[in-house]
Amino acid sequence: MEDAAQRVQSYIQEENLAAGDRLPAEVVLAQKLKLSRNSVREAYVSLIGKGVIRRKHGVGTFVANPPLLNSLGGSVGFWSLIEEAGLKPSLRELVRDKVQPPKDIADLLDLPARAPAPRMRWLFLASDTPCILIDHYPAAGIPLDIFDPINGPNAVPPLRNRIVVEGATLVTRTTAVNASAEIAALLDVDEGQALLSGTSVIEGGDGQAALASRSWMVPQLLNSQQVMSLTASHFLNTAAPTPKDPNP
Repeated sequence: MEDAAQRVQSYIQEENLAAGDRLPAEVVLAQKLKLSRNSVREAYVSLIGKGVIRRKHGVGTFVANPPLLNSLGGSVGFWSLIEEAGLKPSLRELVRDKVQPPKDIADLLDLPARAPAPRMRWLFLASDTPCILIDHYPAAGIPLDIFDPINGPNAVPPLRNRIVVEGATLVTRTTAVNASAEIAALLDVDEGQALLSGTSVIEGGDGQAALASRSWMVPQLLNSQQVMSLTASHFLNTAAPTPKDPNP
């Protein structure tokens, strides 16, 4: 059962409210949601603290930031890339297991060297053709079972109650690589074919890494590094324009 803050967030989504849109007064929203005014007041305080909404003294309460997430390192970005190509996106989870992560992933998550770590492997398809493979590695203490691709292709929203949302960031680095035999088989390409490989990490506002990911993409994209700030509204199931590359 949703608590009052979740009810208010659901209301924002259902009413398609965007950044700068004004929320109803507490007493009005309490009537709409069939909650007590105190419950709505507490929900507003909670959501202000999380950066979802903001209050202007003497004016009202507003949606704080646009619910955006669309980058080369985020799954919503992959979904959008496929749609923008005029193809139908879909997603399959191939496996959940424990494997030794690549050294850079282990370093990002501060995992013990050469120790197996939980992993989930997702495959994006464009009109039923494999095109993007991604391995997600959650940080210690974050269980795999909070992620469910059935609920959407974005791995960020499930983290909203697990990290410090205010000041959170998503950093993505991409480079060209040659497909290994394993990756080539999963993406149905020739071994050695040039792919775009990305490494992403989501860090909370306290600097703690929550999720690191490695991806392989077909066709190739430009090499880039992207850094974007994540606000509370990024952790809702929404999508938006691709962020600017800080190193064009």
